[in-house]
Amino acid sequence: MPRTVILDPLDEGDKTPDVKENLRSINKLMYRFYKKKRSNVFDDILGILKLSEEEYFTTIRCGIQRKTVFLKRDSLSVGTSGYKIIILNLFQSNMDIQ
Repeated sequence: MPRTVILDPLDEGDKTPDVKENLRSINKLMYRFYKKKRSNVFDDILGILKLSEEEYFTTIRCGIQRKTVFLKRDSLSVGTSGYKIIILNLFQSNMDIQ
């Protein structure tokens, strides 16, 4: 994600087969990057997927059920829960805060 954003879910009527296929492609690509420990720049990811930034965000909205915060992070952090580095340093541990 190039920046932190808050996204609303996509309306059911807007969930076209193309958007659903794009969502599958994004999920497969991110999983592949995560497994291979590869970090890619957001613009490169858009190029691989052949999507514009607007299409990417529309596709992500297709996969959520409620308003969701997406944190700015690189492709290697796809499997990492949200965190605050200050809290991690204070407690000298890892946490999953919900």
